[in-house]
Formats: sequence, structure tokens, C-alpha cells
Amino acid sequence: MRPNFSPRFISLAVYLLLAALLAGCGSPSPVPTTTPIALPIEPSATQTVPPPPPSQTPQPAIDLQTLRNQDYSLADFRAMLTETGGVIRLQDGVFDHPIQNSAAGVHAQYIDGVQGDLDGDGDPDAAVILAVNSGGSGVFHYLVALINRDQALQQAASTPLGDRVQIKALDIQDGAIHLQELAHAAGDPQCCPTLEKTADYTLLEEQLVPVESAGAVQQAFAAVQALEEGDMPALAALAHPTQGVRFSPYSYVRDEDLVFTPEQIASLKDDPTAYTWGAFDGSGLPIQMTFPEYDQRFIYSSDFAHPDSIGVNRRIGGGNTMDNSLEYYPGSVVVEFYRAPQDPQYGGMDWQSLRLVLLPEGDRWRLVGVIHDEWTT
Repeated sequence: MRPNFSPRFISLAVYLLLAALLAGCGSPSPVPTTTPIALPIEPSATQTVPPPPPSQTPQPAIDLQTLRNQDYSLADFRAMLTETGGVIRLQDGVFDHPIQNSAAGVHAQYIDGVQGDLDGDGDPDAAVILAVNSGGSGVFHYLVALINRDQALQQAASTPLGDRVQIKALDIQDGAIHLQELAHAAGDPQCCPTLEKTADYTLLEEQLVPVESAGAVQQAFAAVQALEEGDMPALAALAHPTQGVRFSPYSYVRDEDLVFTPEQIASLKDDPTAYTWGAFDGSGLPIQMTFPEYDQRFIYSSDFAHPDSIGVNRRIGGGNTMDNSLEYYPGSVVVEFYRAPQDPQYGGMDWQSLRLVLLPEGDRWRLVGVIHDEWTT
């Protein structure tokens, strides 16, 4: 017999069943929080992993004692020291060597030395003062810069400081060599200079040059490169636009020396005109030459683009003819490209110099003078 459920009973049963289900199902439990663990990420085949930065281990400080036992090369003594190739080899700060076919000898002495960074790589470089005598009463002082290359000091450049100057202080600051000295004032005896001077030297084009003249020296190097290459348009671009360039065959500058405008300079190499440039030393005969001939004899007569020394407002080569360049060109910077004596048979008289005179014009240095210098009678 099939049970007979009324609709009211079925509704009550459904109600009770739903209530039981709801009672057994509470609110959902909260999800527990945990601290995430950072897992290493393996680089993919295409991912570039930068290498670790190199360790910046500074070079150790220089033992200044090594500067007293260093080899130095001074171009002025190359012709005298043929057996050593012009090298001065200090031993405990002293060097003595006879001059071939002469009763005199070269005596060099270490005066002072300091260390500091000259080329900005963080490694200690050095600056040294040497005093050299090669007979007679003159004691010539030189500043030498040495650069640290793989923990070995290599000479980078040198420059003469003068005869019997007195060095008061030497230091390297901000990449420059700072020097305090006593030089000769007008009327000072050679033994006793009284003029206090300070100078800062920097390395430029493998030469030591005064910091305050570096801009003019840079333009002078551009000019001497143009002369080396025979690039007259490049030289014309460096010439003073209104004063032009005066060419002087000897160290004494004269009003009569020829002056050319930038436009004329640009085409001088192809100019067939034989100009009268002055008079030959000794004979007094006129110097009548085309520009290429004059250039070969009285301008680029040696490899001045690779000088042995650079002089800035200071004469290095000294002959019997007076140098009046600074007086003739007031406010100028005179850059001397000096080639030292080469052949011992000439007794040191075969040096040559090219002096380039620059004046400020606006914000640039402009070439106004090209002066040749050599030993004169």
C-alpha cells in the first residue's frame, strides 16, 4: 500500500531538511596569511646577467726613494751623453758622466720629488726637480713628470725651469704640478734670485705647459700641425682676422717683417712670388725666396710637431740675437717648439726653435706671429 503524504507534510519535510543543512554549514574559515618566500629566479637563455663590477684597488703609494734611482731623459743633454743615449741614470740622487772629447762632464742631482695623480686614473704619479751642470757656472733646473704604468713610473714630459733658480715648494694638486720658486728679477746676480713665482703645470700633448696658457698652447699645436701637413687653409683659419700673421726669420721681430692676411695665407703654398723676407745672419744678403722655399728654411725647418720641449713666454733656445717677442706683441702668449741639439760635432749649436705668437680675439686665441730661431753669429 503506497503511503499517502499530504502537500502540507511534504512542505514541512523540505523545510526541516534545509534547516539541518544550514546549521551544519558555518561561515567560511578565513584563509591563513603567510610571509611569501623569495625564490631565486634562474636567468633565461636570452637574459643578460651583468658581470660584477671590477674591484677598484688603488695602486700603492710611491716609495720616493725610487725617484732618486730613476732614469731621466733631458733633450738638452742628448748630444753630450751619446754613450747613454741622452739618459741620466741617477744613483742615490746623483749622476756624473764625462762628455766625449771634452774635459768637462755632466753632473745631475735630484732636488725634490712628490707624488700625486696627474692623469686622472687614481694611481699615484710623480713630479721631480733635477739640477744639471755640464761645465761652467750654470746650474739648470728641470721639472719632470712621470706617469704610473702598471706599477712602473715612466717619464711623460720635462720642461726647463732656468739657470740657478731656487725651488721653494713642489706639490701635485687637482691633476696639476704646483711649483713655487725664486727666479731672477732684473738686476739680480745669477747666484741670488729674488723674484717669487708660482706656476701650475699640466700635461698637454705629451708636454708640460702652464695651466693658464693651455688654451693658447692648444691653438699653437693646431698651427704647428697645419705647418707640418702644409695645410695653409687650416693655418689661415687660425690667423688673426685683422692683424694677419707676421713672419720673422730670426728671433728679433721687426716692423719690416712680412705680414700676410688670412686670405693670402690660404694660397701662399701656390704663390710663385719671390718675396724679400729680411736678411741672412752673417752675410747680410737679402732672403729672397718663394713661400715654400722660406717655409723649408725658416719655418718648418725641423720636426717641430714633435718638439723636445715646449716653452711658454720663456725662451729655451738661446743664440746671440735678442728675443723681443713679448715686447713686440704685448698681451700675447709665445709658444716655443724647441728641437734640441742632435750632433755632437756642432757643440750644441745645432738647436732650432719655432715660436708661434697668439693674441686673444673674442673668445679665441689667434695666430699673429711665426718666428724662427737658431744659433746666430
